[in-house]
Amino acid sequence: NPLIETANTRTLDIVKVELSDTATVLHMNAYYRPKNWIVISSDSYLQIPARKFMLTGAEGITPDSLFWMPKSGRASFVLRFPPLPRGTKSFDFIESDCDDCFKIYGVDLTGKTEYPEYPEGLPKELRKAPKDGPVPDPILAVGETRVNIHLLGFREGMFREISLYVNSLLNGQKSYDSEITSDGVATFKFEQYGTVSAFLARIGIVFGQFWIAPGETIDVYADLQEAGKAIVQRRNNEQPKRAPLYSTGTYGALNTLFNGSETKTIALDTHTGEFADYRMTADEYVQMVASKYKLLADSIARSGMSSMMTELSLLSLQQETLNAFANSRFFLEHNYRSEHNMWDRNAKLDYEFAKLTSENQAMLCKLSISTTRNCRWASVFSNISVQLLLPISIGRNSSRLPVRLPICAK
Repeated sequence: NPLIETANTRTLDIVKVELSDTATVLHMNAYYRPKNWIVISSDSYLQIPARKFMLTGAEGITPDSLFWMPKSGRASFVLRFPPLPRGTKSFDFIESDCDDCFKIYGVDLTGKTEYPEYPEGLPKELRKAPKDGPVPDPILAVGETRVNIHLLGFREGMFREISLYVNSLLNGQKSYDSEITSDGVATFKFEQYGTVSAFLARIGIVFGQFWIAPGETIDVYADLQEAGKAIVQRRNNEQPKRAPLYSTGTYGALNTLFNGSETKTIALDTHTGEFADYRMTADEYVQMVASKYKLLADSIARSGMSSMMTELSLLSLQQETLNAFANSRFFLEHNYRSEHNMWDRNAKLDYEFAKLTSENQAMLCKLSISTTRNCRWASVFSNISVQLLLPISIGRNSSRLPVRLPICAK
């Protein structure tokens, strides 16, 4: 049950290593979409400083051939390599040197059971609990922003590029790509209006979400060790935790707290297809949303999160609730399509869904949700598309719905 330092994939796991004078045997688990395939290259090797040990055999899988995943989406096989030198403390598994090949780094052979509290390379000033307090206000200004990404634990050859996805009120989502230097740094520059949310990602891996003030130069530190932790947590049937992310700048404390393990996800969960019942009347729909909001708002208040995360969670829930009121037709229709398995959005539906009246919309005021305040925060939440008094678009193929919500508070 070896610890893994980091990886460029979550498809493979090395669950057991057998060492002897004649061979190094890796017991592998694979996790992938059922009835899809993976490949293990015959050029796979184990790596320690200045030495490589090439694949010598396999059981349960044929190198260079398509391996079709079973219905469970999980499979096991064995890979054999030459013996490692006595006293080897760790090794890397490299499934060939192609950009997209599986790479698992720092497979421990010393019996470690815990990861360090902070990643190597994290500045001392960020190795402390961030200051709690109210959520900083969004900033409505224009400026050129520079984001320096530090990938702590980066290994050369791990991957070449990383993407930054920026979500803003005016421009929606825009992506930027940057090459990674040999010491694991990627730099992004872009014009920015207003506070934005952003997240780092490459294929199959998301490194964290954070907020940026316009015109700032900030440093963001992502711990790639979290990729190894995620593999080990799955192996031990542990619930995955939000990966820590550290940053400087106006929203540094917010970013660190949000990406910390204390944050709980308390949300309406609107896109399951079961959020609403398409048969509901307008009054029933509004009462359902209001009831869920009150229940979840109470859960947030009792969650034990920090003050900043409590406020942020409530703001996010209020954004979702505004979304549910402004786009009732979408959620009712989504339930209808889900129940009837009708996903051709060009096909006309022979059903009349309830329409919310101004009296129904006024329920927002009874819930003490300030639509004006949440308008200022619309760009902060990447998963919410509510824009007060503007056309709203929800869903990849949905039409834009001009909706006006009541002004409940200044």
